[in-house]
Amino acid sequence: MTSNWLHFKALLLARTSTLVGKLLAASFLVILTIMSVLEAKPGQWFDKHRTIMLCLCGLFGLLCQGYAITAEHFAHFAHTDAKTDARLEFLRTFCQLVHSALAEGRLAGSTFRVTVFEPLREPSLLLVSVARYVHGEGAEESSIDFAPGEGTVGMAFSDLGPVSRSNLPKYEDDPELYFETVAKECNISKNKLKDSKRHARCFLSYPILYSDYSGKAAAVLSVDSIAPEPFTEGVRKLRSAVDLVSALYHKHGA
Repeated sequence: MTSNWLHFKALLLARTSTLVGKLLAASFLVILTIMSVLEAKPGQWFDKHRTIMLCLCGLFGLLCQGYAITAEHFAHFAHTDAKTDARLEFLRTFCQLVHSALAEGRLAGSTFRVTVFEPLREPSLLLVSVARYVHGEGAEESSIDFAPGEGTVGMAFSDLGPVSRSNLPKYEDDPELYFETVAKECNISKNKLKDSKRHARCFLSYPILYSDYSGKAAAVLSVDSIAPEPFTEGVRKLRSAVDLVSALYHKHGA
């Protein structure tokens, strides 16, 4: 609520600034026009300093035009930020709904996370978390970013199909065996796995394809659980949800 109110105030301020800038610019241009046609008697102060005053008015006009242009850009970015914030809030709600669908039939205490990853192309393409839901916990970000083909997230992004891994060893029993197995099964380095804050034993990742181009993934929905059992309940709903959320993504513009 607070975030939406701040975006509204920023957008209102930006649009007000744009209007003020345009009015100032128009006023100075009107004054400039009047001065350019105004006749003055020889020897009067205005006649002596006419050129300087015209130059000053012209400069003020240019500065105000620049102010108006800057304000318009500010309004554009404020509007863009508001749209982005609303989209991310929708994705967080989407993660929560997917969590509810998959929670059916899971064992008590088998905490799992639902995350949406999107590609960040600077400096090199990496899939980074933009929305996440964990029941009873905050909306933390993923401690690992994935390259295409890396981890079940990167594999789903590259292969354009669902990727699942389950019944992985328990980290507490043998950490080295856990890292070796997950690294091999999920095509990811052991060093990168050690950066993770949680040691999941089951992964399920679905690519979210562009709504107007099915030949490329726009994002990835990923689920990971500390329980080893594969996800069975709610998977059909998950597939339908992924198809629906793809409407957010347009490769050729919206």
